[in-house]
Amino acid sequence: MLFNKKVVQLVAISSLVISPLAFANEDTTPSFDHVGASYVNYDIADASLSGFGIHIEKSFNEHVFFSAKHTDVSEEIALVTNQGTVNAEISALLTHGNLGYKFFNNGSTVVYGSVGYTRGKVSGDATDSTGTFLGEMSESDSGVNAQLGLRSRFASNVEFDIAVRHIDIADETDQEFSLRGRYYGQQNLSFFAGYSRLDSDASSFDFGVSYHF
Repeated sequence: MLFNKKVVQLVAISSLVISPLAFANEDTTPSFDHVGASYVNYDIADASLSGFGIHIEKSFNEHVFFSAKHTDVSEEIALVTNQGTVNAEISALLTHGNLGYKFFNNGSTVVYGSVGYTRGKVSGDATDSTGTFLGEMSESDSGVNAQLGLRSRFASNVEFDIAVRHIDIADETDQEFSLRGRYYGQQNLSFFAGYSRLDSDASSFDFGVSYHF
């Protein structure tokens, strides 16, 4: 039938037009404009703390960007002593706020560096088996951090980031190595998972979702 032939012709023409446009719209540029949240688990010495993380990155121009990251984790533990059971809650907060610069950008891979402010806080309290309050402690310090990283988008929906961060707080220094993979379910929505190692006594993993703008 003439109608069927016309439909087939329209489909063929549409395919020729749409396919190049879809290919052209595939974004292979690593994202530096997003906000997100994640579940975080920290292993520090013999403790395992879990909680949440939030992050944001915003580009000001082709080279300069801002990044901020906040982590809030805690754990409840029970210690058996000669005087009975002691219930303790430990919590830790870590915040980074950095200004960054993209040194190299070929469209799919970016080498970047950033420097900024860091603040950490550790707190805890303890009660006995009857609920009697035994005491608490809290300590917080601030300092600086510097980060160097590489972010690459191998395809329109897969991105990897590898980075090293130097942290200096209260005359103590640490080096953090991190690796993150990101999958774009949609152009503005991605899912990610990451692993980091802080010197030799602490490590963490996280997974979450980001909105890109």
